[in-house]
Amino acid sequence: MAVTCGFNWGFSSADACTKAKMLTPALADLSGESRTKQEDRILGLCPDGSAGHFVLGLRHERQKEVDEAIAEYRAALENDENIAEAHGNLGLLLLKKGARDEAVVELSRGLMGKADPRNHRGLADVYYNLGRLDEAEEEFKSVLVENPSQVSAHIGLAEVYKKGKRFDEAIAELHKVASTKSRDREIHRLLAEVYRAKGELAQAGKEYLLAGIDQTSPLEEYIRKGDEYLISREYEKAIEMYQDAIIKRPDWTKALEKLGDAHMAAGNDDEAIAVYQKILSLDGGNSGIHYSLGVLFERQGALDKAVAEYQESLRLDPDNGDTHRRLADIYTLRGKNQLAIEEYKKLVALRADNPHQLPPGHYTRIAVEDCGCGISQENLVRIFDPYFTTKPKGSGLGLASVYSIVKRHGGAVEVSSILGSGTTFTIHIPAIPGRLPEDTGVNEPVELRGRGRVLVMDDEDLVREIATYILGFMGYEVATCADGQEAVELFRAALTNNIPFSAVILDLTIPGGVGGKETAARIMEIDPDAVLIVSSGYSSDPVIANFRHYGFSGVVSKPFDTEGLARELKRLVPTGPPHGC
Repeated sequence: MAVTCGFNWGFSSADACTKAKMLTPALADLSGESRTKQEDRILGLCPDGSAGHFVLGLRHERQKEVDEAIAEYRAALENDENIAEAHGNLGLLLLKKGARDEAVVELSRGLMGKADPRNHRGLADVYYNLGRLDEAEEEFKSVLVENPSQVSAHIGLAEVYKKGKRFDEAIAELHKVASTKSRDREIHRLLAEVYRAKGELAQAGKEYLLAGIDQTSPLEEYIRKGDEYLISREYEKAIEMYQDAIIKRPDWTKALEKLGDAHMAAGNDDEAIAVYQKILSLDGGNSGIHYSLGVLFERQGALDKAVAEYQESLRLDPDNGDTHRRLADIYTLRGKNQLAIEEYKKLVALRADNPHQLPPGHYTRIAVEDCGCGISQENLVRIFDPYFTTKPKGSGLGLASVYSIVKRHGGAVEVSSILGSGTTFTIHIPAIPGRLPEDTGVNEPVELRGRGRVLVMDDEDLVREIATYILGFMGYEVATCADGQEAVELFRAALTNNIPFSAVILDLTIPGGVGGKETAARIMEIDPDAVLIVSSGYSSDPVIANFRHYGFSGVVSKPFDTEGLARELKRLVPTGPPHGC
């Protein structure tokens, strides 16, 4: 143990601190006992100066005492703002704490001195998550100038190229790593993902095999099993299923959102937050995810973060009454009464003459009333939340599904209840103007049987199951998928393997994914003669009214019915084998 006792080695105070500062650069090249002795000497010369605070910061950082290290680095920079390494170390610690904007400033200042690959890497990660790909690319390349063999920098650069759809460059970057780490399964998995994004499915399959990943089970099967476990409250098993899907497709936001929901339901708040934040880094803006993050931060007592997430949620969806209410409650709790009043005013305005903010038009009102025991006010505000239930064997998805279905059809649902007196649910649903056509009682018979291969894209499991059953009964061979990206890949693969689809049925709206309109455009680029059918439960959508303008050959409405599907397929699909066979 070195005993300093304030001894200044024969220097005046100012001279001692100057000498101590001159000794600090050598620390980077020392280790073990030699480094400890050098640090002790610096502390002995200048315990309260910039060099002394810098050494204390290093020691706290080695002990993983992040807050204490940050405080010492700040103290060092208050004495001397030109210590580049202190800026860099402070920036990296701030990045760990999530203070991204301040971290960028400190990391940039850290590069004023000797180029440190860690600072470049920190900046690269920030720029990548912000979508500033050119700057991220530059920083990753700066890391590789200093250390050409740093695997994580090659991988990071490949991710930048992939996100920018520069697939060949991403592949080349990963092959640089694979040439020295040919048995590294993670590298092969990353290569598989790039080949998959590029559309080279055969090569992607080879890389998945090298990565040791079984590609025989459809991704949707993992989601289906995960949903079953989630409904039965077997949260850990649900999490495993969603994670298996993400292993095969790490950027699949649908699976990530379900994983976040499962963690949230299981009470794994930190894990849920990490997953939701990853979703935001992938799709850039989702009001619902920001709202969920706000709820989680509020649950943890991190009210500043909760407020920031609720505000971002309202920026994307200004009419979300629940978010206004939660913000108002936080402001009230913190004594910020004026801000609370403003939020309550917005909430009242949303619920005034039009409490559900429905667009102008005619609506059908349906009320269902019981004389049961009623619902407490505490539970009443949560009954539409997914997975919330007071029943021992309940799934918590029934009323959440009702709410979702009614909202998706342009309506609203509300509930009122008095304990001991009963509950009333009221649904407002858009009414179709005009008279119903008279039923003549005579229907032309429809020939149900057909032949060929049909691809069905829909994000709802039940819809895909029904379509598979109906089309299979008719005699068609059926393939299904959940979003546009997968539909394009399946279509391209079928065409490449000379087993093209006779028709493709595309759901118009895929929340959080690639919908029917964009998918149709991509498929038409591959095969202008493709037979595309748009499906939707929204008859008023302009794409439905002008479907040919968007490349579609026909329309089927949801929910599917046997005769409707049969009639449209008979009209569009030849009775012989599909073209190209």
